[in-house]
Amino acid sequence: MGLLMSQQIRPGERINIDALSRSLGVSVTPIRESLARLESEALVTKRPLAGYTATPLLTPEQFSDMYAVRLALEPLAARAAARHASDEKLAAIAAAVGSRRDTIAAGSDEHRVVAFEDARFHGAVAASAGNDFLRDSIQRLHPHLHLHRLYTNAQIAQKATYREHDAIIKALRRRDASSAEEAMRSHLEASLVRLGDVVREATNARSWL
Repeated sequence: MGLLMSQQIRPGERINIDALSRSLGVSVTPIRESLARLESEALVTKRPLAGYTATPLLTPEQFSDMYAVRLALEPLAARAAARHASDEKLAAIAAAVGSRRDTIAAGSDEHRVVAFEDARFHGAVAASAGNDFLRDSIQRLHPHLHLHRLYTNAQIAQKATYREHDAIIKALRRRDASSAEEAMRSHLEASLVRLGDVVREATNARSWL
């Protein structure tokens, strides 16, 4: 997954297992095992006689569908975390965000840091819900979202994202399950508007290439 996230393997690119084996200095067996795992997460696809290919970025329609699932699952996770998470887990959620919020620099790679912080935050909330099925379902969605953020250079509204995360954290610390659920829902709805526009613009730009 690291090569996909670092853009060393780009969406839609054919994956050469032998070349990866040589560049990474490992046998083809662990590479095939990793690709099989990524295939189960829909991050690569395998075709007979053609091998593996990195999955293309989601279409705007697929992106919207993904957010529909997030809106069904993540507010539920926030509600559960407010009720069941230990103080240590709540501290971990707070620690997952904001380490670079004072160094946001337009035109830099700062959006990459924010994207990965966002992944850690949502992953920490999901992990604190006390429901392994819910956690796994949520975490399977996030690589697709963050590939979009990385490839579309989505630096938009990073400060708004931090404010929304802070509202969720405050509700969790108060053990206010209803407020945590609503804060998460509001955050996701705002994120869909922000990133949905970027995804549509990026898709339109690629269609002209």
